[in-house]
Amino acid sequence: MQAFIQAWNAACHSKGAAKVVIPAAAGSYLSGEVLFTGPCSCAKPLTVEVQGNLLAETDLSEYPNGQWFTVQNVDGLQITGGGTFDGQGQTAWQYNSCGHQAICESPLPPSMVFDGVNNSAIQGINLVNSKGTHLKIRGSHNITFQNLNITAAAGSPTEGIHIAQSDLVTISSSAIKASEGCISKGDGVRDIAISALHCL
Repeated sequence: MQAFIQAWNAACHSKGAAKVVIPAAAGSYLSGEVLFTGPCSCAKPLTVEVQGNLLAETDLSEYPNGQWFTVQNVDGLQITGGGTFDGQGQTAWQYNSCGHQAICESPLPPSMVFDGVNNSAIQGINLVNSKGTHLKIRGSHNITFQNLNITAAAGSPTEGIHIAQSDLVTISSSAIKASEGCISKGDGVRDIAISALHCL
């Protein structure tokens, strides 16, 4: 976990082009809560290439802020690489107090949160068995998600993507299989474009 944050901080605060690579060669990485925060001083875009398989800690005390991977206050981000974020939610779903209510904020940590992320693109990553919602977008502007593969075991209390307080959000050429729905919208959402989405 600290290695991820240190690599991010070094790239974010560099003066030239910057890239963070999570390689596949090392196999799987086990991690609790991770916060990638800006603003960044490096040249845009700042690229995070996730090639490997990331495993979320099963101990819920490892998420003091209730999130797994969070990117906050960053402009000009690219995430790519074909890697997998495995939330290992099977051990936590029993603690979901929402059941299958239509409107309820899951108390379990989402796998990825983009908070105040602008002019950015996330493509070609996999999200599997999140504890809570797989992907949350809030307070963000002009952000694109493409070629995502989001899946959870049948009957799991998980949602694909939730969007709030954001505009110019594009989701395309992606597949979502989540028992609680593919995409939901909260307050303050406008100019959302969704195309070639397979909601399974």
